[in-house]
Amino acid sequence: AYFRTYFLGSIAVVMYNVGASILQSVGNSRSPMKYLITASLINIVLDLLFIGVLGYGVAAAAFATIISQSVSAILAFSKLMRSKEAWAVSWRKVRFDGPMLHGVILQGLPSGIQNSVISLANVIVQANINSFGALAMAGCGSYSKVCLLAPWLIGAFSSEADVVAFGVRQAHTIALFYFLLAFSHCCAGILRGLGRPIVPMAVMLAVWCALRITYITVTLHFIHDIGVIFWAYPLTWSISSLMFLHYLRHCTIPRVGGGA
Repeated sequence: AYFRTYFLGSIAVVMYNVGASILQSVGNSRSPMKYLITASLINIVLDLLFIGVLGYGVAAAAFATIISQSVSAILAFSKLMRSKEAWAVSWRKVRFDGPMLHGVILQGLPSGIQNSVISLANVIVQANINSFGALAMAGCGSYSKVCLLAPWLIGAFSSEADVVAFGVRQAHTIALFYFLLAFSHCCAGILRGLGRPIVPMAVMLAVWCALRITYITVTLHFIHDIGVIFWAYPLTWSISSLMFLHYLRHCTIPRVGGGA
C-alpha cells in the first residue's frame, strides 16, 4: 500500500532533483536546502495529522511524502522560472539535445546504479532491524524523521517507552557522524565533476553496500544487538571518507588555465 501510493508521486522526486541540481551547479546550494527543509517539515506535520490525528492507514504516510516532495519540486522550479540568468527554465524551450543527453547518461548512469544498489542494501539493513521486533522498527522509523531533540520528537510518533529508546539510541550512535556522510558525498560530487563517475560508484558500492551488509550479517551472528546495525553507518562512512580522501590527494586534478 505504501509503495503503490509512493510511486504515484515519484515524478516529484525526479523533478526536485533536476531543479536542485541546476541550482547547485550554478553555486546556489542554499535554496535547495531551504526547499528540502520545508518539505521535511511538511512531511512530518502531515504524518502526524494523517496518522496520529485522523488515524488513516499506512498509505497516508506515502501520500504525505508525495505532497511534501511536490512542494519542494514546485519551489525549485519556481525559482528557476523567475531567474533572469542564462540557466532560467522556459518550458516552451524544453527539448532533448543529443550531445547533452549523451553527457547526462555518461555521468548519471553510474550514479543511478549506485543509488539503486544502495537502496537495495538499505532494504537488507532494514530487514535486520525488523528482526528485533515491531518496537525496534517503529523507533528506527521515527529516528529517520528527526536528528535533534530525539526523545521529545520521537515521542511525538509513539508514546511507547521502548520505541523512544530505540530511536534515541540510534540517534546517539549515528547523528554525530553525519559530517562523514556529507564529506563522502562532496568528494563523490567533485569526482563526478572531474568526469570520473565510476570512482564514487565503486567506492560506495564496495563500502556502503558490500562491506556494510557483510559486517552486519557476520557480526549479528555473534553479537545479536541492534547497536551492531547502528554502528554500521558511522563505520562505513568513515571508511569511504578515508578512501575518497586518499584518492583525491593522489589523483591528477586539472587546473583552470592549464596544468594539473
